[in-house]
Amino acid sequence: MTITEWARAYLALGWSIIPVDSRHKGGCPFPWKPYQTRLPTAEEIESWWGDRYPDHGIAIIMGAISGLVGIDLDRHGDDDGPAIAESVYGWEPDGLVVMTPGNGVHQYCKHPGGRVKNRTGAGAIAPGVELKGDGGFLYAPPSAHPSGGVYEWVEWPEELTALPEWATAKVVIPKDQIEASDPLDLALLNGVGRGERNDMAARVAGHYLSKGFSEADTTFALLGWNLKNTPPLGNKEIELVVASIARKEQLKRGATLKSLPDNTTTGNAAAGASDGVDEWKVAVAALSECFSVDILDIQWICGSEPVLRFTFPDDVTVEVPAASLSLQESWRRAVIRGIGRVPTKIGPKSDVKWDDYANQIFALGRAHAVNPGNEATDDGMLSSYVLSYIEGAPATEEGEVLPRPHAAHWWRGDLYVHLPTLRAHVRVVHDVKLKPKRLAQQARACGFMPRTRTVVYGPSQKRATRSFWAVPKDILQTDEG
Repeated sequence: MTITEWARAYLALGWSIIPVDSRHKGGCPFPWKPYQTRLPTAEEIESWWGDRYPDHGIAIIMGAISGLVGIDLDRHGDDDGPAIAESVYGWEPDGLVVMTPGNGVHQYCKHPGGRVKNRTGAGAIAPGVELKGDGGFLYAPPSAHPSGGVYEWVEWPEELTALPEWATAKVVIPKDQIEASDPLDLALLNGVGRGERNDMAARVAGHYLSKGFSEADTTFALLGWNLKNTPPLGNKEIELVVASIARKEQLKRGATLKSLPDNTTTGNAAAGASDGVDEWKVAVAALSECFSVDILDIQWICGSEPVLRFTFPDDVTVEVPAASLSLQESWRRAVIRGIGRVPTKIGPKSDVKWDDYANQIFALGRAHAVNPGNEATDDGMLSSYVLSYIEGAPATEEGEVLPRPHAAHWWRGDLYVHLPTLRAHVRVVHDVKLKPKRLAQQARACGFMPRTRTVVYGPSQKRATRSFWAVPKDILQTDEG
């Protein structure tokens, strides 16, 4: 069948479809919102794929217009949507199923009526597990994929399957409940009139942002909602409203993190531990709220490779290697395996970045170690790497000219090392490949302090500016001389 014949077949099933640039994972080449409420005509289909966009793929619009809701399970890097859906939710492929060229799965389910929210991006159900509801779409066979493959139907049952219960939680609002519920739900469904638009735009923006939507996704959602208003606000005004509410949400989420006591960041926090117990509990409670999981305790477990141990209700513990905490997905996957729940993802648009959360987790864990003195320092693998590196290339004494611009050296009583050079040494001597970001996160967790310095090096005493890290003295296990 040709692409146009496929499009005709989908239209005959009562599905609303649009052309999409699926070869480049792109969208529709024209505004497609009208097709969320009406089907395209046969003439439009002939024009789109027969004349104007013959190389485009097909997207099926989800929602009441097509009577469909889509479960989108993707595999991206370490995120394995199908595996998470199976292990956490007991999902099995059933009904109308498409295999994607990226080894993912699309499952089409019967629309339950009312309004079904989209859960994508930062607001996804789980890593690699998204829900496409009203206003969403899925690439459909035989659309082409950037890899060169095409989307293919695997199953074609006589009847659509119902949307699984685990996918409906907090996303499906029956129409009768919408009409009898909060004014916000009515505004989302019907829009508002003059005099209510700005206030309601702020409420709608706060609603989406609080659910984990990024600022960009919230703006996109509000631009669609705004078309229901009488008359609509200007697009620029909508963007300003979203930006303002996003800043407030970011400050609200980051306030507790930024107010943590500084003494929790070092191994000598024992002196202030008794005074800071309440603050520690408040900070852990704030993390629990941010991630939507109930964390009871965080401990730093030392060894050759330090580990952070998280305690959840029912005495469930989850351990995460400290070095791997630089990757948010390592934390999320560990929690999913441990307690069968998906923690909220901290999106890239947040004012408080994941590194800030990771640093606070390090600080809370080390402040709550059994012995926050020696116990909270890493004298393990990173220490052995540094000592091995210094042994092979002795550090230059303070005041001496460096042999190379990135050589280890003493300055003002501290030993400074260049992490990329240390990483190269570890790769050659120890045959261990350390990722730059992971090594930097581990160094920071162990108390290394970054500093940009201008050094003098070589026989001609040239000058160069490099980023070095000051090594904690307990890592060296030796006097500074």
